[in-house]
Amino acid sequence: MTKIASIKDVLQGGIAIGESVTVRGWVRTRRDSKAGLSF
Repeated sequence: MTKIASIKDVLQGGIAIGESVTVRGWVRTRRDSKAGLSF
C-alpha cells in the first residue's frame, strides 16, 4: 500500500527509518547542503 506524505513529514521523521519513499514534484532552483542533500 502506498502512503502519501509531505516533504515536511519526511524531514521531521514522520517516515520510519529504512522505509522506501518516492519524492515527486518540481524543482524551481536546486540548493546543495553540507549534509549531502539537494533541495
